[in-house]
Amino acid sequence: MMFVISGTRRVLCYLERIKNTCIQLVLVHTIVSSRQKNAYGCALSYIARVSECIGKPIQNSTEGVHVLEAERSFMLKEGVPFAQEKVALLIGNGHYMCKDIETLKAVESDIRNLHTTLTALEFKVISLVNLKYDEMIKALDQFCMHLQSGVYALFYYSGHGFSCNNATYLIPIDAKNNPLKCCDCISSHTIENHIKGTGAIGIALLDCCKVSDKSTLPPSSSDAGSSTVNSSTYIEISACNDGFRAFADENGSMFNKALVQCLKNKVKVHDLDHMIAKEMRLQCSQRPHRTGTIHGDMTLHDPIMRLLDSDTEKIDLLLQQYSKANSVPDPVSLNIEGEPYLQLVLSFSAEFCNVLKVKAKILPLAGKNISVVVDKEFMKSQGVDVSSDQVSDGTFSFKIQSIPFNLQLPLKLCMTVTVKRSDGQENVVNCVHQLKEKFVDSSLI
Repeated sequence: MMFVISGTRRVLCYLERIKNTCIQLVLVHTIVSSRQKNAYGCALSYIARVSECIGKPIQNSTEGVHVLEAERSFMLKEGVPFAQEKVALLIGNGHYMCKDIETLKAVESDIRNLHTTLTALEFKVISLVNLKYDEMIKALDQFCMHLQSGVYALFYYSGHGFSCNNATYLIPIDAKNNPLKCCDCISSHTIENHIKGTGAIGIALLDCCKVSDKSTLPPSSSDAGSSTVNSSTYIEISACNDGFRAFADENGSMFNKALVQCLKNKVKVHDLDHMIAKEMRLQCSQRPHRTGTIHGDMTLHDPIMRLLDSDTEKIDLLLQQYSKANSVPDPVSLNIEGEPYLQLVLSFSAEFCNVLKVKAKILPLAGKNISVVVDKEFMKSQGVDVSSDQVSDGTFSFKIQSIPFNLQLPLKLCMTVTVKRSDGQENVVNCVHQLKEKFVDSSLI
């Protein structure tokens, strides 16, 4: 079936190919003249409708969609924004190792809400919680590794922070508070220079307090960093002005709520801080602060278009990175020694990219006389923490938390299964399952 969309001087054709019951839309040819801005907009709208009707969205060039150089010239000349790819790194620090630093209960809600919102806007998202200093730096390094010109790169942080020497500092969970040192925290200049150095279009959203603490040790000249690249491709929006606090309730931060609400609409990036401020007036007196600017009509809703002259290999590596970070192990069934009629069934889900949720269930369920307990000490010896077990309807649920980036694969999951028999005797069995593939690959994230 051929879809033909007529402009004033050119024709935009799309061929629908059906193979192995999989429908693909392949862009055969597109040449757009400078007089066809309205026609091109109509074409995009029509393509979206066709895509919706067949139940398969238009994807990037891995499924055959290419944008010719003529289109690029047209888009740049006429100010029609698009992204070669859209990626986001979300970091939330709420549970600090230092007892003097307050726990932030709303951080995980902030990360979860923004992850959902950005995914709906076709961003490839990596969400990480409770990172140490070295892990934050490595996450930032890996985030920037495969970025390039034309990619929308969004960084979001929710957690404790402070202001010092015209920079915002993000506090990792292993920071010490006696006194707090700038060199133990991540500077906003570090984030800025990391992203700018790639040529990507950067948006940094810092959801933290910016109160200056006189006891904080200021940075050395090497720690402080500075902005060195043209700011027309980078914008930073903080949740509040210098010297002020960022507020939150049990459902999340005020800044995050306003941000998510604003992103429901097609807001220009250079107007985003004004729209957030307008939304926040309904909740509190807190006001966001912006530095830098991005010219033009760019929004986070912009379509993804792969250019023929782009570094295809680099973008493919970028997509692999995000796919790997959000994958989980397959379900598995384990035999229980001495219990030939019972099986331990494990299923996995990722609450965040570094928090693996495990559900263990005994089948068939033999009343309430079976328990599954994770060997927390053994898991800790592998460098991971396990939260308290939760039992619901015969399903034993627990979390493997704060998986470090330097963890050596594979990870072994050790559990103790206790079966109480009707005669009062107990059969205690150790079950060890080796996760051959961890959902966060240390070579990528």
